[in-house]
Amino acid sequence: MRDNCGKAKLLDLFERHPGEEIALNVILRLGVAQYNARIKQLRDEGHQISNRTEWKEGRKFSWFKYEGKK
Repeated sequence: MRDNCGKAKLLDLFERHPGEEIALNVILRLGVAQYNARIKQLRDEGHQISNRTEWKEGRKFSWFKYEGKK
């Protein structure tokens, strides 16, 4: 049940910002446990979510982008 709450929070965030890159730190502020597993669940349900990572000065930064549902 708790997983569905986190998944719903992520989907709400993505749907409010379609086509925009959302930084990982924004996602982490939602307090979603195992956010990667919740994103995988959304992808398995047909939601198209891409991700990008970049290294800057030895630090890794990540972004996710919602591109709609198949």
